[in-house]
Amino acid sequence: MAMLPVAQLYLGDVPHLRVPTQADMMQVLWCPFDHPEQQIPKTALFWRPSTRITDVLASAPQPAAVQHEGYVPQPCLIHPAQVTEYPAPLELEQGLRGQVEQWSAHLSPPLHQPAAGNHRSDKAGGTQGAMKQEGWHFTGV
Repeated sequence: MAMLPVAQLYLGDVPHLRVPTQADMMQVLWCPFDHPEQQIPKTALFWRPSTRITDVLASAPQPAAVQHEGYVPQPCLIHPAQVTEYPAPLELEQGLRGQVEQWSAHLSPPLHQPAAGNHRSDKAGGTQGAMKQEGWHFTGV
């Protein structure tokens, strides 16, 4: 089963993206079927020097079969923005969490609300929680 291209990011477009030596491009692919261990598509992450990409396709090939139509990515553009991200309160040690909640009680929204601590969007870099989960595979240049 062929993996589908999901995202391709260039270091020049996302300057603070941490990439391995010699790489200036990140490609994310996924399999368009759920996998028993997580019930989600398996993903693969590739870091490459963009100079190695010589045969550029005008559009991504359509898959022969998919489990859900929503697993077929639609072409789109991104608009990178640098955002300071702080850990979610549940990621903090309990004593520190209490101090932050007490300090932020007068803020609107309070820091214990997810929107205040984690930027809602797709992201490259930042908190590594999602990338540590099974299913993310990092490959070398």
